[in-house]
Amino acid sequence: MKVLVYHRHAEDYRRMISERFPDMEIAAGTGEETLFQHITDADVLIAWRFPVAVLDHARKLRWIQLTSAVADHLLEVRESLRDVIVTNTRGIHANIMADYTFAAILMCQWAFPRLIHQQEAKRWIPRDTAPWLERH
Repeated sequence: MKVLVYHRHAEDYRRMISERFPDMEIAAGTGEETLFQHITDADVLIAWRFPVAVLDHARKLRWIQLTSAVADHLLEVRESLRDVIVTNTRGIHANIMADYTFAAILMCQWAFPRLIHQQEAKRWIPRDTAPWLERH
């Protein structure tokens, strides 16, 4: 089985895969020349995004693993992918987005921009006396 990694972190992916599967044949690169050179005999393609024209040369491809959540760029060629499994990383950022949302709520609740300005001005206005928290 041959895995083709076309990604800006191709060497990192190559290392991770070869550590777990030392006998796996892996071609990895960041340039389209690597992609077009190895796609004809690749069984698996790991990529974030790639030019779909390369699929015309994919003779053995059985699986495309996208390192993004979005697969929209494959919609135009979905008919030619009937025998190819396409997976993505949907949900990979769920925890970090939950943390981000919670942090944004706290920033709004605590009026962080004003607190930062106060800190820069070396002023402290206790929260219970802050004028923007007065109820009307």
